[in-house]
Amino acid sequence: MPIPANVLAQLNKLQKIALIIGVLASLLAVVGWFVDPARFFRSYLFAYMFWFGLTGGSLAMLMLHHMVGGGWGFIIRRLLEAATKLFPLVFVLFLPLLRGLHYLYPWAQPIPADDRVGQWQAIWSNPPFYIGRMILFFAIWIGFSYVLNKWSLQQDKSDDPKIYDRMTRWGGFGFLVFGITMTFAVIDLVMSTNHHWYSSMYGVVFMAGQALSTLAFMLVMLAFLTKGGWPTDEVPTKFFRDLGNLTLAATLFWAYVSFSQFLIIYTANIAEFATFYFFRIKGAWWWFVVAIMGLHFFLPFFVLLTGDNIKRSIPRLAKIALFILAMRFVDLYWNIMPAWPEVRLNSTSPFHWLDFVLPLALGGLWLAGFATMVKKTESLLPIHDPRLEGNWPPLQEVAQHG
Repeated sequence: MPIPANVLAQLNKLQKIALIIGVLASLLAVVGWFVDPARFFRSYLFAYMFWFGLTGGSLAMLMLHHMVGGGWGFIIRRLLEAATKLFPLVFVLFLPLLRGLHYLYPWAQPIPADDRVGQWQAIWSNPPFYIGRMILFFAIWIGFSYVLNKWSLQQDKSDDPKIYDRMTRWGGFGFLVFGITMTFAVIDLVMSTNHHWYSSMYGVVFMAGQALSTLAFMLVMLAFLTKGGWPTDEVPTKFFRDLGNLTLAATLFWAYVSFSQFLIIYTANIAEFATFYFFRIKGAWWWFVVAIMGLHFFLPFFVLLTGDNIKRSIPRLAKIALFILAMRFVDLYWNIMPAWPEVRLNSTSPFHWLDFVLPLALGGLWLAGFATMVKKTESLLPIHDPRLEGNWPPLQEVAQHG
């Protein structure tokens, strides 16, 4: 099913606007680099983690779909695949962080001789080993993305059942590998900004947020493509409801693991570990906690729990999804930025203008790349998947004939 002309026009519009915003914001961010390099790299890490997480979450959701199937996956599979193709771009966007290691991580600075914990950490946390690990992680993610996209394209051209079997097996294996590699990556990228603090649940908390961000973004993109005439009228509304229920499940899982991490640290009552939350409930940071609990969890939870009519309508789902995406930025900001005393001890406001410019810069480039990858897709719906043919013939007909 070729991309309809009106959908292509929507993608061209997204590509153009995103690229303009990305370039202009990037130029402004360069000024911030020279004016305040320390704050530039800290704001850059915050912005980077959102778009990095959206790419990683797309790969995880794609693997999950190949494992378990489900109609929800067929209507966003092409969008997930397009997002996973951006791992090379995300790796390029990672490179500027290497210039600011000493601004971000205590282990990148000279470690005092009396800091025994820091001396032990230096065995793992040192610039050469850090860079080598990140290169390895990106190579693994790019490899999985490449083979899954390659086989998906082959499946569109052939009904060979071996292709489906390969994607199912590699989806399960890749999901396990992804969980391990992403855990270590999040520890390196974010948790190591907190000297002498660690949490065994940290990677899971971030991956839950990645899944939630990905589902919310896909709902927004579905609504965007629907305006261009994407054939959602031919797709059973139960598939949209499944996407809404999956978003509800991701919201619950994110809230569960986030609260579990807090409860474990609170119950242990160890001063060195309690500092993570102690610094994040003082002053202006307390309002972040209120917003995260009330607006990031309770509001989407009750809307998605009781609103069956909302979950059957893509435009309505997209509104709550857009709100969730905004709150994902709030949650990431609260998790990342208080790691540095200059930010968390600001008595008036922790915000800096770079905190707004850099998400726009990286997001504009990411969205322009995403639109480009979707435009290169030969069909907006998968073809010849045996699960699609056996259970939803009308959708298969749309995929093949448009």
